[in-house]
Amino acid sequence: MGQQGAADLHELHQQRTARRCRQPRHHARITTQNKIILQPGSYAEASVRAPVGRGTWPAFWLLGTDIATAGWPAAGELDVLEVSGSEPTIARSRVHLAQADNPREDAPYPLTWDNATIDLKEPLDRDFHTYGVYFDHKTVRFYVDHKEHLALDREDAEVSGRAWPFGKPMYMVLNVAVNYTDPDTVFPQSMVVKRISVWKGGTPF
Repeated sequence: MGQQGAADLHELHQQRTARRCRQPRHHARITTQNKIILQPGSYAEASVRAPVGRGTWPAFWLLGTDIATAGWPAAGELDVLEVSGSEPTIARSRVHLAQADNPREDAPYPLTWDNATIDLKEPLDRDFHTYGVYFDHKTVRFYVDHKEHLALDREDAEVSGRAWPFGKPMYMVLNVAVNYTDPDTVFPQSMVVKRISVWKGGTPF
């Protein structure tokens, strides 16, 4: 955002911690809804040290700004990073969009996780990694450390009976969810975000 290309939303480390407490659960979340909006043709990335361990699910994702009116999944969701803490070296990405003939039916891509994962060969809480996504009217592309690992084109989506919602604005969410019913869930947990950057007009690399 801005003509120089990148907008750092968090110059300093931004840390959100989920802790066991007297309440049944504690969920940590950062959102840019109604604050920072990404237009089609934008690339967004976050430098994240993600927590791992049983019962921990950190994520970085984009959601269509029309979620209140279009509903889910018709508004579109781009899961830039999803982590199941019990698989500490695995990062996942996924696209959620609706069936063209049913805006309430999720038609995710990929249908299974087999083609949506990348093994970074070390626990994701050991160091920062950069997770990014580019979206526009025709394509969605996901990156880990600036290397593309998953893509979906509009033409392929529509041929398979899916609607294409990514020609509209989106906003960003980072969160840590925890399984509060599992006594072996690891606490406390921290998701550390060093920097969030947004570029207009394509990827910066």
